[in-house]
Amino acid sequence: TCPMNEVLTASTGIILSQSPGSSLPHFESCSWVVKVDSGYNITFTIEHFQTSRQFDELEIFD
Repeated sequence: TCPMNEVLTASTGIILSQSPGSSLPHFESCSWVVKVDSGYNITFTIEHFQTSRQFDELEIFD
C-alpha cells in the first residue's frame, strides 16, 4: 500500500512507492509531501522510474 500525503522532513532519504520487483494494484495513488525550512533547497535524484503508459505520472511542484 502506498502512502497518501506522507510528510517527509529528514535531511536525506529515499522515497519508494513499493518494494523493488513488485507492482502496484490498479488505480493506486501514492503521494508524499517534502517539507524544508525556509531558506533551504531540495535536490531530487531519480535513479529508477518505471511507469505504465497512459496511467502513471510523476508530478513535482512547489
